[in-house]
Amino acid sequence: MLSGFQYRAALAATKITVNELGALIGLHPITLLRYKKTPNQIPVSRRVKNTLLLQDFFERRSVLFPATNSVKLKTDFTSKNITRFHLVVARIATGLNQHQLSSILRISPSTLSILENLNNMEVINTRTLKNSNLIRFFEHVGITLNDDYSVSINKDPEKFIEKAKMLVDTKRKDI
Repeated sequence: MLSGFQYRAALAATKITVNELGALIGLHPITLLRYKKTPNQIPVSRRVKNTLLLQDFFERRSVLFPATNSVKLKTDFTSKNITRFHLVVARIATGLNQHQLSSILRISPSTLSILENLNNMEVINTRTLKNSNLIRFFEHVGITLNDDYSVSINKDPEKFIEKAKMLVDTKRKDI
């Protein structure tokens, strides 16, 4: 079964909207939007047909689901560095939006937006954001970034992220 994390991650990795996806596979966009609200480790649908449609669609676009809590980009390459794919999928796993994550990482939201608009296999390379810091942050919240272009959730980052969201919102109110 496809989990909420895997579905949202695949959408972000393929840069497709629910309207486009719905038109291509024959599911209503409202159903697909509802699936986006599914918690990380819960299946998006009890309907096997819908799950198979989604999995087939994403697998044809090189996004694989090797285990219950992981997403992988099908490629023959490996990368010791963090790529756009790793960054986007890991952010999706946290449940943070770009502004919240950029605040936690202490980079500008525009920098994060630029990085997330790269191609999936492009390496994240900025002077303000070190790969080692990203890896440490994501591992701290329970997300593993592998050099075979896969991202896995070891423990649901929800508890940590809720605290981080409150800190970000508190900082905004103070400004």
